[in-house]
Parts: sequence; C-alpha cells; structure tokens
Amino acid sequence: MHHQDWENIVFNKKSEQLAKEENLRKHNPPGTAKFRELDSEDPPALEKVKNSTSMSIQKARQAKKMTQKELAILLNIQASVISEYESGNAIPNKQLLSKISKVLGVKIV
Repeated sequence: MHHQDWENIVFNKKSEQLAKEENLRKHNPPGTAKFRELDSEDPPALEKVKNSTSMSIQKARQAKKMTQKELAILLNIQASVISEYESGNAIPNKQLLSKISKVLGVKIV
C-alpha cells in the first residue's frame, strides 16, 4: 500500500500559535513589557443593547401592562432574557428584537 498517502492524525496537539504564545509567556513573566503585549491582544468586547433600545422595550411592555414573564412566554424565551434586554446587558439579536417589536406593536430602534 505504498501508493496511498496516509498521514498520522494527532489529537490534542497544540496549534503552533498557541505553542509560541506559551513559550513566550514562559520566558516573559508577568509584569514584563512582552507579557503585557501578549495580553493586550484580547478580542474586542461584543456590543451590548443600546440604552434607547432597552428603554423602548421596557416602556412598550409597561404600556401593554405586561410583566417580563408574560412577554417572555409570548416569545417562548426565558424571562431573564427580557430582563437582560431591558437592563442593557444583552448582546442584541436582530431576530429576537424583531419578535419583541411585533409582539409589543412598536418599532424598536
């Protein structure tokens, strides 16, 4: 079977980039300039729901005299999701915002 080109597959092998970073961290202890440079490459934070959006949801829900739980039941989601949207702690989901908009009968910005 010398005509087949088989390659060994190794599971749990560290990527080259990860191995390089670990090596740099080993030789650059915390507090050094190189260590701070490595840590500064964190991914950007995800955008949260805008304050105007959270206030629109809350006002529209209250105008309909609905609780967060009642709205959540209509949307088939957990009440904590509504709470996160109204407090501005949620990461916006366009589909969910569209559903909320339809149920409450208002345009949500």
